[in-house]
Amino acid sequence: MSSIKAVSSSIAAVLGITALQAGATTFTPPAPVQFDGHYYQVVIANKISWEAAKAAAEQRSFQGVQGHLATIGSPAEDVFLHQLRQQVLNAPHPSLSGSELWAGGFQVPCATTTPEPACGWMWLNGDSIAPSNGPSPYTNWLNGEPNNQKRKADSLNRATEDFLAIGLNGAFGWNDEGALPNVWGYIVEYGEGEVTVPASTCTFDEGGCNPTGAQIFTLPPTAELAPGATLTARVTTIHDDPSRCGNQPLTLFNGAVVIPPYLCGHPDFIVIETHTQGVEVSSGAIEVENLTAQALPNNLFGCDAVRQNPAGQFDPDPSHRDVVAWQAQDPQEMLETSRGTGRFFGTVTEVTYACGSSRGKVLSGSYHFVGLRIHPGPGNELADGNPAGNHQSFIDLTRYKLDLLRASVDEAKVKGGLPKLDHLALRVLLDLAIKTHERGNYKLAALNIQLFLKAVEHVRYQEVAGENFNGEHLMRGSNIEFIYEEKILPFD
Repeated sequence: MSSIKAVSSSIAAVLGITALQAGATTFTPPAPVQFDGHYYQVVIANKISWEAAKAAAEQRSFQGVQGHLATIGSPAEDVFLHQLRQQVLNAPHPSLSGSELWAGGFQVPCATTTPEPACGWMWLNGDSIAPSNGPSPYTNWLNGEPNNQKRKADSLNRATEDFLAIGLNGAFGWNDEGALPNVWGYIVEYGEGEVTVPASTCTFDEGGCNPTGAQIFTLPPTAELAPGATLTARVTTIHDDPSRCGNQPLTLFNGAVVIPPYLCGHPDFIVIETHTQGVEVSSGAIEVENLTAQALPNNLFGCDAVRQNPAGQFDPDPSHRDVVAWQAQDPQEMLETSRGTGRFFGTVTEVTYACGSSRGKVLSGSYHFVGLRIHPGPGNELADGNPAGNHQSFIDLTRYKLDLLRASVDEAKVKGGLPKLDHLALRVLLDLAIKTHERGNYKLAALNIQLFLKAVEHVRYQEVAGENFNGEHLMRGSNIEFIYEEKILPFD
């Protein structure tokens, strides 16, 4: 019970619920409360239908993340939502019509071989809901539920309890509900909500798509789309710990993502996990534009030397810049996974190539990051009085990135993606860039990277199943060019 008490105390602290408020006569709507990387919010709306609650939840946003009716995937999350409901009830509030809140579960039409009330239950994210209680998938139906009690049968004699609510008569557990007077509101979840759009809306000709509100995603003209192709995006907001930045990696999603120490939230960042169906990108790179100012308005930095917060303030530190970062769905596909050490240990790479809003080139089926910046390491920010250390941090980062690009070019040859002479042409330019970089001639190194990018446009890449070496070389090369032009040469 100690963990439940801790959850209850943290909710109360965020909501500002104190004994002093007990005699209050005005109602302050509760703010979103964080739990396990997501935010949740109880909305009072007497006798609202599930369909209306779903639409209203999806019109809400918090920190740039679109809302949706809450889905419940674990006992801890279930306990948290029950406690959140209780805390709202314990605070001053308007009169309520019933005892229950809508969540994001519903019942689809059932086959005759599996009749009501058991069949067809699922969450809005597509996960199924078992009709009986169990640990995996987690379910917590109240005793005797779902029972599909008939409130008003339709012409086909179908019952109407087709939606999932929590808190029947104040109890901890789930109920299939259809009587609106029993419902006094709904729970919105911000984070890890899935949004699916037609991939045809994300093409270059259409100007890209923005399913999450945080990043414009544009497929290259070379993308091939099957009929009915889709893009699905799932969003999570993370609050970064400043003491981690420059010192320690950050591991997310059970080890699927490792943010290296050199990438840091300022202070929040958004992870967008994307999946495509029926989309093939075998050459060219996907363009992304991070809308950090809109999605994370309280973050500190913009892409250039003008701060986002406070707005308009000039900040000369090149590490105080919003950047684009990316990771493949499988971290083992990232060169960073096996080659990054120290400050660069992790699975995620920074890929910014232009400013305005932060812009980057990425590959598909992946994790995208909005709201990160490059951390130069402890004591190396300009405010620390160490401009030489700040400058050297970007020189070291670029040297690391040059090694990764060279490894990618070599891998393309080994896997049959680059003929021998084309590989040689790219290697010569990269070797020259590395040699001049090590000699401190960063202007010449940048010129060799520019020549490398021109060569990438003309060499004869061969198709290799599951690979896009052309896109990877554009992604990594254009990022290195940008770092030279914006974060090394102006400070050299």
